[in-house]
This record gives sequence, structure tokens and C-alpha cells, in this order.
Amino acid sequence: MKKRILSLALCLILLISAGSVYAAGSAEDPLISISYINGTFIPRMMSAVKAMLSDAMEEHFPDKETPVSGMVTEKLPAGGSISLSTGQTLILLSGSARLDISSGDVVDATLGSVVTSGALKANHRYIVCENASAAVSILSDALVCVSASAEISGGKSSSPFTDVSEGQWWYADIIKAWENGLINGITSSTYEPKGNLSLSQTIKLTACIHQLYHEGSITLRNSSNGPWYQSYVDYCIKQGIIPGSFGSYSQSVTRRQFVEIFHAALPESEYKVINSIPDGAIGDITAEGGWADCVYDFYRAGILTGYTAGNGYAAHDFGAESSITRAEVATIMNRMLDRGARVYFSIE
Repeated sequence: MKKRILSLALCLILLISAGSVYAAGSAEDPLISISYINGTFIPRMMSAVKAMLSDAMEEHFPDKETPVSGMVTEKLPAGGSISLSTGQTLILLSGSARLDISSGDVVDATLGSVVTSGALKANHRYIVCENASAAVSILSDALVCVSASAEISGGKSSSPFTDVSEGQWWYADIIKAWENGLINGITSSTYEPKGNLSLSQTIKLTACIHQLYHEGSITLRNSSNGPWYQSYVDYCIKQGIIPGSFGSYSQSVTRRQFVEIFHAALPESEYKVINSIPDGAIGDITAEGGWADCVYDFYRAGILTGYTAGNGYAAHDFGAESSITRAEVATIMNRMLDRGARVYFSIE
């Protein structure tokens, strides 16, 4: 693997320098024009090398996430760190960070070259080679896209909620949603991750996601007159998210109701298919059209994965009439607004 990536990097370096070695029509290069080298040859070869690099990663890391999938976006304050090992990838989107290589080689796939320890370049993709390891130190508040399997430590915000602690499966998603202003607790110190979501809360969150996506900020506020949720109901009706008023807004929302309402918060373009989920593959859904199509969109886009096997459910069952918890909602919201947080899987 190391030799293969090094050879690819050397190939890229030779390609980049090829246009400046010989002048068109010179004794050294009497046949190939400089316009051909710059305009056709180099772009084609660069594309071929990228494909070779991708194939090399898949060949040597068949059981790992690929450099494109299996990545998450994380906000890290100064003082945080990331430990990287074989096959893991990192892109610094903003802020500043330093790379320290412990062993082996790390490749800057954007430049096609092996790098040494030092400052990371923004928007460059770094890949850790076979049998290599490295550490990334966050120097100033940073946004990174990193392999989901990478170990992130230090500098992370502590939980503001007494009922949300490290070690619980929902911890990272609730904290991330809270940091991004997507959710609040039931009180200033409790979130109630196992609590059910009501219809009124579902409509409020849907309205906020829709406005944030389309306008870049949330200006909606609770109604001062009448039910607190009326302003969100009015917004959703006006935007065509819901067809009209509901009889009761205090009832717990079912999973099918939740997905059908939430689905309308984003345009269809945001539900890009990344997973192979054939029609009829979700075992406990027999309905067609309507809410069922919305569920399949969520599965195929990696927003929902369904239940794990047990407690009366088969793997990836949906549970249309069951309630949805506040912990599940935080996870879904993160995946809706951050494509890097979506999950790759398939149902045969």
C-alpha cells in the first residue's frame, strides 16, 4: 500500500511539472503541443490517477469505510485532538490544526504527495497509509470532516444536561444538536432523551429546520397569544409542509407522522440516495405511497436505519405506529442537516 501510494504521488508530481519541461516544437519535444499537454493530457491523467488512488484504498482497506463515505463533520474548540490510524481520512474545513505523524506515512490526496508533520492545509484531504498513525492538534476553533471511526478527545463541550452522559448512544448526537442550536432541553438541565415527542414539538422543529435551510437563520418564535405552537403551525401551513390543522397537538407523534412531516422540511434534492434499499425491503411496511415513500427516502439517504433486531422487531424494521424519542429526533436532525453524519448501509 505504501509503495503504491508513493508511486501515485510521484506520478502526480511528474504530471504537474510536465508542461514546463519542454517547449512545444522544441528539439526535445517536436510532436506534442503545449496546448495538448495542458488542455487534454494532464486533466485526463489526473482523473486516471484519482481513480487509481480510490481503487488502491478499496483494495487495501476492504473492511473499512471508504474515504468518501463513513465521515462525520465535527466542530472542535482549541485544545481538542484527533487520533488517526490506517485508512482514516481528515479534511480541515475551517480553523487551524497541526498534524504530528507518529509512524508510517500520511498522504495529502489533494496534492498527491506524502506529507511531513506540520500545519494542515484547509480543504485538503489527508489519508493515513497502511500501518501508520498520526495525531491532529486543534490550534483554534475548527470544523473538520473526519472518518467516523477516528478517536476524538479533549476540547469537546461538556453536557449541559444531567440526564445526557458520555457512554450513552445518544450522547454525541444530542450534544451536537444542542451546540448547533437545533434542540433545547425540557428544562435548562434536563433533556429527557427517552421522552416521546409531541405533535406540537414536531411541527415546531420542522418549521425551524425549513426556515434555517431556506433563509439561513431562525426568526420564528412562540406565539404570544393562543397556543404557544400556533406560529409554527401557521408557518408550516403557509409553506405547504402540513395540509392544515390537527385535532390535538399534545399527543405523542407516531414515527410515520414524524417522518412524513419532517420530510417536507427539506427539498427532494437533499435526499440523495446513498444506500441500496429496494422497494419492499423494510419488513414491517406494507403501505405504498404517502408516508411510506418518505420513510424509504430517509432510509436510502442514510437518515434512518430502523430498529436493531429484538423486542419484537426484525433488523431495520420501522415501527410506524410506535412513538419516537427525543434522543432519536436529535440524531435525525443532525443527519438531515449534515450529510457527513449520514449512515451507509443496505438491506438485501
